[in-house]
Amino acid sequence: RKSVKVMAINNLTESKHNKIILLVVPQNLPHLYDDIICELSPSCEIIVVPDIKEDICSEIANVDAMIGCPRNLFSSELLELAKPRMQWIHNPGAGVESFFSTAFLDSNIIFTNGKLIQGPECADHAIALLLSLTRNINRFARGEDKASMPRPIELRSKKALIFGGGGIGLNVAQRLYAFGMNVSIIDNELLNMFSFVDSYHFPEQLNDVISDKDVIICCAPLTKKTRKIFNKQLVSSFKSGSYLINVSRGGLIDLNAIIQGLSDGILAGVGLDVTDPEPLPHDHDLFRYENVIVTEHVAGLSDHNRFRSNRLIRENIIRFCRGDNLLNIVNK
Repeated sequence: RKSVKVMAINNLTESKHNKIILLVVPQNLPHLYDDIICELSPSCEIIVVPDIKEDICSEIANVDAMIGCPRNLFSSELLELAKPRMQWIHNPGAGVESFFSTAFLDSNIIFTNGKLIQGPECADHAIALLLSLTRNINRFARGEDKASMPRPIELRSKKALIFGGGGIGLNVAQRLYAFGMNVSIIDNELLNMFSFVDSYHFPEQLNDVISDKDVIICCAPLTKKTRKIFNKQLVSSFKSGSYLINVSRGGLIDLNAIIQGLSDGILAGVGLDVTDPEPLPHDHDLFRYENVIVTEHVAGLSDHNRFRSNRLIRENIIRFCRGDNLLNIVNK
């Protein structure tokens, strides 16, 4: 559990001194960053510690950047130790809300994350949840009698609304378009005009465009503006018989609103990879409904996600050492 310092062999950067990077390695994946350490240690000093609070605290005051600190260990105490010298913090995951204290928001520390690179696997998971509901696969898996099931529906010509047009949302849009769906996206920025998206809207238009949609898929980050945005009022305006999927953040959805929508027959099916609270208690009311699927925050996992994450980390370390702009900067 002792810190391991990988010292610089020589300076391959244009700066006058090597940057010092604190790399926090999961205890269950001790070799996760071995390739990065081996390749980049000549150009910077890399300090490797396990994801243990005491070990991180012992090194954080003396480094220029920190990568991989678990969100549950990122505290005000840690930030106070880091602030005098820290220039950059990277979260390999896409979620950012757990890091945002007032002190961090007010600091000059650059924050980057794993947005965009988790798009393919999260989009696959969203489609898997949707198809499991529309084709009754979840009911067959439970051994239900076919005669008691609703008739499966086809996605062709159905209308879909994707809430959030980032790396996940655009991958979802591409897949839904391939099923023959009419795809709309809600996002707070102007997006590239891809052929697989039929229309774009801003968040202020959400209430106006949601009422005729057959499928709604949540792919947005959790912010002050998006927290519990899917409340009882919004869900009550859904098209009867619609499907709701969430693969981004549980806090976007008020679960009481979902339960009400299911009870009223507004929602034909709900697929959630994320919930608030998380995980859901086993006796939660949602589990009473046969047309609900809950997976345990696994949409971001795949056989390639660690490769993409490490490639981003490697590239940003190189850019940081050179003084270049970093990729995936979060607007704190």
